[in-house]
Amino acid sequence: MTSRIRKTSVSSKYHAVSVSKEQKRITEIEKKGKVMGNDHHVALTRLIGVATVITYFNIAYCVALIGPTLLDQLQLTNVSWDRMGVLLMGRAGCTVIGNMIAGLLANSSLFSLLLLQSAAHLVVLISQVFIPLCRNQTDILLVFVVQGVFLGTNNNLCNILTLSVQGQAAHAW
Repeated sequence: MTSRIRKTSVSSKYHAVSVSKEQKRITEIEKKGKVMGNDHHVALTRLIGVATVITYFNIAYCVALIGPTLLDQLQLTNVSWDRMGVLLMGRAGCTVIGNMIAGLLANSSLFSLLLLQSAAHLVVLISQVFIPLCRNQTDILLVFVVQGVFLGTNNNLCNILTLSVQGQAAHAW
């Protein structure tokens, strides 16, 4: 294979050699960076995967626990079926508000989003403990509002974190 570039002087030959050495050095540095970055990326992906599983378990737990205990809760709080439906609809509305709050926080770093998601998990689980302790309509409304906002925040943060790690490779999006 012949070269189409014609060397006219010795200095251009040395310049071509030094450029190729510089390119090799940059390529080696990039390879090392990618290897280090891949290890960090794998760990972050696994952490976000665990957070995703915990988020969906948390959401399912909050929805499923209300079902079997609804009759007991109606008796404890002296709330009618219609009023309890309105309260649960209020929790769903607060979930939308929580989604919007998490959307506003989407430009934060991944680490701060993971911390916020962990705090939201904790608040949701603590609010679950307070549901059986509610004795009137105001108490249960307050618990449902807090729970709804943080459930929405959890849900949207989980989606944001999944998309930030997997990008367009995430199948659901």
